[in-house]
Amino acid sequence: MDYTERLASARRAAPRDDFLSTYLVAADQAGEMSPLEILIQLLFVIVAGMIRPVALSPSRRFSCSSTESSGKQCVASPVWVPGAVAEALRFEPSVASVSRFALEDIELDGYVLNAGQFMTLSTMAAMRDEKVFEAPDTFDIFRTDRQRWHLVFGGGAHRCLGEALARTELEEGLAALTARIPPLQLSGEPPEIRGHVSVRRVGAMRVHWSIAELA
Repeated sequence: MDYTERLASARRAAPRDDFLSTYLVAADQAGEMSPLEILIQLLFVIVAGMIRPVALSPSRRFSCSSTESSGKQCVASPVWVPGAVAEALRFEPSVASVSRFALEDIELDGYVLNAGQFMTLSTMAAMRDEKVFEAPDTFDIFRTDRQRWHLVFGGGAHRCLGEALARTELEEGLAALTARIPPLQLSGEPPEIRGHVSVRRVGAMRVHWSIAELA
């Protein structure tokens, strides 16, 4: 919050040609939010845009290795990068679950979720639903059954505020990495991904490449 407040103050004092300056002007002029609410919105954008790029580092395992067909396609043409990122988000989602309250009684498989009941909904299970995805346990950047609105970012009024920022960071980062170090490969075991609630944790990942291959 201290960082966000200093950043907002600096932009108000010296606006730039960027999102933050434009947002602050619009928010101040609208007068619909308090100064604290404006700061919290900015904080959510920063955090939401950071969580998935950090937690999605395992996508390199699937998308950057020159030994895998998906990785070769990413190296051959950046047009496949968005598909690789979307599939990585589906195959090993960075957010394992979302929490909601039932607004009314809901009948489900012979049970009743009472109004006001707290629920934790599994993103991981939804992303491997065989009724939605063909061969859900297969990593495939060329999927034709990909959903228009990626579920890993939530839905409705509470859809992730940092979705656009997270997608941009992931796609640009992957495109730059595959262009600059195309022979990048995993060294040893893939990273361990842990957690079934909220943001998942990712273990260490080692990679290697040959200077001769870069030449």
